[in-house]
Amino acid sequence: MTTHRRFLVLVCGACFGAVVMLPIRADEWPQYLGPTREGISTETEWNQDWDAKEPEILWQADIGQGCASFVVADGRAVSTGNADDTDTVYCFDARTGSRLWTHRYPQPLDPKYYKGGTSATPTVDGDRVYTVGKHGDLYCLNAATGAVNWHLNYQHDFGGRRQTWGWAASPLVDGDLLFVDPGGQGAAVVALDKHTGRKVWQSGNHQHGYAAPRRFRNAAGDGILIFGGTGLHAFAIEDGRELFSFPWATKYDVNASMPVAFGSNRIFISSGYGKGCAMIRVTDGKAEEVYRSDALSLQFQSGVRVGEHLFAVDGQTGRKAFLKCLHLPSGEV
Repeated sequence: MTTHRRFLVLVCGACFGAVVMLPIRADEWPQYLGPTREGISTETEWNQDWDAKEPEILWQADIGQGCASFVVADGRAVSTGNADDTDTVYCFDARTGSRLWTHRYPQPLDPKYYKGGTSATPTVDGDRVYTVGKHGDLYCLNAATGAVNWHLNYQHDFGGRRQTWGWAASPLVDGDLLFVDPGGQGAAVVALDKHTGRKVWQSGNHQHGYAAPRRFRNAAGDGILIFGGTGLHAFAIEDGRELFSFPWATKYDVNASMPVAFGSNRIFISSGYGKGCAMIRVTDGKAEEVYRSDALSLQFQSGVRVGEHLFAVDGQTGRKAFLKCLHLPSGEV
């Protein structure tokens, strides 16, 4: 996690921590971890030899304190930061860096073992931008102007129970629905009409975690994966019924890396704080452990799956970090 951040647009595309670098001709990157939340770009002709040709800085802007990443869509680059106990959503022209609009609202910096600030990466869908603050303020903003379309609060509207480091999960859009994780009793996950903010359904009783919701498809049906504070949960997209769950409690209830769907009925999860990783198999609505090991510990960072392999940075507080490639079927490094 980085703290004080600067927003950079360069000729070559890559992202390291909170430093943002984008190509001149950029594909859409409208949500956390890209179009499919898998961390994979379809960009080509990348400059990978920075020793021979260092990328050119086209523009930069100070956007305050935080850990939120960036999104890019329709020529706009959007991110968030905190200064003077105020969250600000920034929208820039992705080519020139000119500021198109800002949206501000009161929100404590909340430093706790780090310098605080925003956590959730915005989500862009068409003419709307969705953002979440650490105290559960959910905004739907006009992508062109920053005007507020609607606003809800996880605690006030859904009885959400705030975890130690607040809400950090980027909202997920699927069709006309927006999926969020307030973590309330009977409202652990909520599906909203993305246009109006009207509640379509709510379900579950688990605590919220820090990982963003992810869509998946397997024999149990089309669903939403929620890596909550004490386990993995899956809900049907159409009505919110729970498809399956798997207990996975960690110290401080921190599950923050994205679950990885693999094959027709398997899901890989990993956490820090001495927990390690596991492969889960789902059969007839029941989740069972295939293997568990300490080969990969993802405290907050997510991996990238390519075929049968997962590439990820193994590491957690107080331990050296290593880039690893894990064979998902066997769990071997």
